[in-house]
Amino acid sequence: VLKELLGKLQILTSKANPTASAWASRAALERVLGDRQAAKESIKKSLSIDPKNSAALSERVEIAIFEGDFAGALATAKSILQTSPASVGANVLLARVLAASGKIAEARKILD
Repeated sequence: VLKELLGKLQILTSKANPTASAWASRAALERVLGDRQAAKESIKKSLSIDPKNSAALSERVEIAIFEGDFAGALATAKSILQTSPASVGANVLLARVLAASGKIAEARKILD
C-alpha cells in the first residue's frame, strides 16, 4: 500500500508545479520505506519551494536522528519551533531529539 501511494506521489511530483507539501509527503514515504537518499532529495525540493515547510523540516529531523546527527536534528527542530512556538508537534519533535541524544531530563521538561 505504501509503495503504491509513493508511486502516486512520484507521478504527482513529476508534473508541473508540484507543491512543497507533495514533496514533503513523498519524502516521508521514502524515509519510511528505507530510501533515505531519495527522501533527502525530496526534502530539498520541498524546501526549495517553501523553506519553512514544517513537514519537510520534520522529515529532515527524523533522518538526522536516524543518522546520529543530533546537532543537525536539534538545530532544525529549534527552527521549526521558532516559526511555530505554540505547536504541540514542534515541541514533541524537539523533545524527541533531546531524548534520542540522551538528554532525557531536558526532553521531560519540554513535555511537562
